[in-house]
Amino acid sequence: MTFEPWQLRLHDGVMYMRAFSRTTGDARSFRVAQIVHARVLPGQTPREAVPTKSNLWGGSEPGYGIDSDRPGVATLRVRGGVARWIANLVWDPGQEDKWIEPGELLERKVPYHSCREFARRLFTIVDGLESIEPAELREEVVSDARAFLDRLDRHTAQA
Repeated sequence: MTFEPWQLRLHDGVMYMRAFSRTTGDARSFRVAQIVHARVLPGQTPREAVPTKSNLWGGSEPGYGIDSDRPGVATLRVRGGVARWIANLVWDPGQEDKWIEPGELLERKVPYHSCREFARRLFTIVDGLESIEPAELREEVVSDARAFLDRLDRHTAQA
């Protein structure tokens, strides 16, 4: 893959690079940890101008998500200490929180830009999660969890 790097950004502990992909012909976000090798191509000049700051990461605030994949609105129910902890966190300016059981069961409705990325975020609160909607998001979380358990089982079997 050939790309023209524009900017690096740290998001949820992961370094991303925003760049123009000469291979696909459009702007893309890359996880820096997945770049194995990079080199400057001699004699090459950029083909695409760097977008304005407001459009660099796709026209949305990158602090609320880098990826774009099946955007939607999640409805989460979170219990206990995890609920009390996240009640103080802003995941998106459009989120709506409602205590179903005061101080114990929180319902959070929150828009997300990427089903794939938001599913990964939910693993940080998995011990307090009681429900996840829509089904597409719930299935993404379950699929990621199963893939992790399969890798763990394979590693344990090899040991």
